[in-house]
Amino acid sequence: PLVVDEAPAAAEAHGAAVPPQPELLAHGSDEGEVERAGTDVPQLQNPAKTRARSGQAGRKKRGEPSPSSLNGVGGGAAAGSAISPAGAAKRGISPGMLSYIRKKFKSEAAAAKDAKTATASTTAASSFITSRGEGPTNRSPSSGFVERSVVEDPESLAHIDVDELCGVLKALEDKDQKWREELKEQRTLLRQAIKKLNATSIMAGGAAVAMPAESEEEEEAKGDPSGLTGLPVTSKTCEIVHPGAECCTRVMVSVCPSENRATVTVEASARPLSGQSAEEDLGTQDMVALASLAVQRAGGRLFAHETHTLRKKKRAQDRHTGHLELSKILQRGEIVSSRRSDHTSEFGHESFLVEIEDRGSDSSHSGRRIKALFKPRSEEGEESGWHRVGCEAVAYQLNLLLGMDYVPPSHVRKGEIVVDGQEFDEGCFTYFVEGARQLNEVVGEQRQQRHGHGMGGKGDSDLDMAVFLSDTRILDVLIHNSDRHSGHFMHGPHWIDGGASAFLIDHAAGFRREACVRMDHENAFMTGPTRIISARTYLHLRYLTCDILEEKLTPYLNLSEICELNRRKDAILDYFDGLVFFEGYDNVVVD
Repeated sequence: PLVVDEAPAAAEAHGAAVPPQPELLAHGSDEGEVERAGTDVPQLQNPAKTRARSGQAGRKKRGEPSPSSLNGVGGGAAAGSAISPAGAAKRGISPGMLSYIRKKFKSEAAAAKDAKTATASTTAASSFITSRGEGPTNRSPSSGFVERSVVEDPESLAHIDVDELCGVLKALEDKDQKWREELKEQRTLLRQAIKKLNATSIMAGGAAVAMPAESEEEEEAKGDPSGLTGLPVTSKTCEIVHPGAECCTRVMVSVCPSENRATVTVEASARPLSGQSAEEDLGTQDMVALASLAVQRAGGRLFAHETHTLRKKKRAQDRHTGHLELSKILQRGEIVSSRRSDHTSEFGHESFLVEIEDRGSDSSHSGRRIKALFKPRSEEGEESGWHRVGCEAVAYQLNLLLGMDYVPPSHVRKGEIVVDGQEFDEGCFTYFVEGARQLNEVVGEQRQQRHGHGMGGKGDSDLDMAVFLSDTRILDVLIHNSDRHSGHFMHGPHWIDGGASAFLIDHAAGFRREACVRMDHENAFMTGPTRIISARTYLHLRYLTCDILEEKLTPYLNLSEICELNRRKDAILDYFDGLVFFEGYDNVVVD
């Protein structure tokens, strides 16, 4: 049968110009070898034509006539070619037959196109490509909705609608632009988060994170660093936790200030290091254990960083500056006068009242002069435990670590210390509060005044007194001080702001092994066991770690004493956690 290319006929049916088609010349060979007029270049073979030639060769061997000879058409009529009048004359086709063939082809091509359009309409519902956030009912080309039709001839492009294709391309361009803008925004947020991470030095080791590459288009997308509140901060650390194993931890901190909520995520992975003999001794369970150890270390680093920041934020800057100034004078100031203290110890431990001045020629020396009580170190007092001068400095440091300010500044000096004509190798200087009185005398007078004015019951001063006694008991349990009698509770002008307040003195009898100091013991004011705690002290106790204790107290205590102090801290937390569980938070914790 005659095979005619559909493309020129379809174009002619739509009124388009048909390009001139090359004439096909049929030679006398039954194999149907075809060559274009005026050239010897053979045409590309297709499978249908190859099979037709094979059939003609078989019929020739059997002596059968070919179908092309019966129809009067040369065997070289190839698929994909139109028949010109000149070619038709050579093949014995009359002009009338040629006109009939063309009309027939036009009608069949139009019917085929209608059939394909109907098929595409019925099968489009089963194959949708929708863009994000758009429903299947939105079928406009600009909305990103694409209909995919199935055609019988996948190599043909006749089923594609040009307008629809343009709409699809426009939708893809819009979506590509949208994704580019989203990517630019994400890169901006990432860059801001890295700036915040580098500023806070949250990463262990202090290494700065490299910034992502910034294109010229992203220069204008730089955000304001002041709007970083709430952005997640991520740090990653890799370390060798055991020979032959590397652990990488990833810590992400995300806060929501509006809800007062924080989320900390710690991920760890462990892998063996190739090329090391220790790799053979580590199994999968070992990797799990080492990764858990890496999580613990990462959490400890984050905890230390956050608590250090909290302590700096919660202490008043002016008070902190005052403590630094007094500490510098006590440690390095020049003793300008000294005399023996009026207070005499029943155990024979001597003390001296001295004046210290911050002298110097440069501007760093203020020339300020303060009074201090000097306690020299004695071998007998160290051995008995009743006069350890280093315990005064320990009590002062713990008092600050717990957010208190009840213990006057105290510092230990070593070297040639000349006081009242005597030379000492070591001793402690403690700020001396002039005009101080015993606290029980002041409290008695305040109660008498309140009752004299008809003010019965408990007031704010009683609550403050209860918090003060609670903090005192916690401090005494920590340093194991059993020598807290009423003479060690004082009242006078504070060393920072000068306001009248209660304070504590004489902590040299701390850390005696034979002492027994408990939270449920009676105090010097006979108010009963300690049953409340300040919210500030409660949190600071929770933040107190063994590492911090070692850093602050190593000059005065040995490692065993520091570990015992940390164990007593845990016992105090257990005590108050139990009270909160049985009696309720509001009945135990006060502001």
